[in-house]
Amino acid sequence: MGKLLLILFIVFIVIPIVRVLWKLYLLRRNAMDFQRRAREMFEQQFGGYADNGYGSSFYGSETYDTDTEPRRSEPRRRRRFYGKKIGADVGEYVSFEELPPRADSNTARPSGFRAEEQIEDADWEDIR
Repeated sequence: MGKLLLILFIVFIVIPIVRVLWKLYLLRRNAMDFQRRAREMFEQQFGGYADNGYGSSFYGSETYDTDTEPRRSEPRRRRRFYGKKIGADVGEYVSFEELPPRADSNTARPSGFRAEEQIEDADWEDIR
């Protein structure tokens, strides 16, 4: 009886748990391989390693060799400020002045609403 319970325990408890753990291991390994391939493609295309500027990699907390310098084929370019897109000689200057609020004006919202008449310029036919 004890051997039968041990076999049932192994078949119905241990083996499914081992299968689930193996699937999780394979998923993690595939994800890490995908991240490694993406990082290698990034390094090949842009040079250097993917760094988000805060000391950690975009792809996780893997550490890189400190002996290797990031490869940069060309120096970084700063964005150039080109100024206004429309020159000052185009158009005309309109000066304005801000008027002070009038003392007699009421800043509260109007209490009523007056609907305007709608203008109809189309001829309508009733379809029956």
